[in-house]
Amino acid sequence: MRLSLLLLSWSSLLLYSCSKNCLEQTTNSTPHAKFSITVSDTNNIFENQAIIFKNESTGFTRCKWEFGNKVQSQAINPTHDYPLHGYYTVILTIWDESGQTSAITRDIPILCNFSAGNNTH
Repeated sequence: MRLSLLLLSWSSLLLYSCSKNCLEQTTNSTPHAKFSITVSDTNNIFENQAIIFKNESTGFTRCKWEFGNKVQSQAINPTHDYPLHGYYTVILTIWDESGQTSAITRDIPILCNFSAGNNTH
């Protein structure tokens, strides 16, 4: 009988320890929004060029991208292109499981693509 009580106490201690550590890890980590972009020409971004937005955030369970042209996405790593040149403000907002948020804003300059025969700019 003593052996079973000891084992029960030991497993309860392990369960308590794991629960406490897991809880501490999730409550101490707050969301931190961060992203990078990838394009074929790293120096310039042109109209109609595919841009890969890479979400490098930490501590999040949900995200929303706003691309500055009334287009939004909830994909983690979306691809987007801009049909017109100009500056677009991209906002990445993330949420963690408790509802805390973090956001990052970045202006993306899109250049006119004269090489595509588009001379109306």
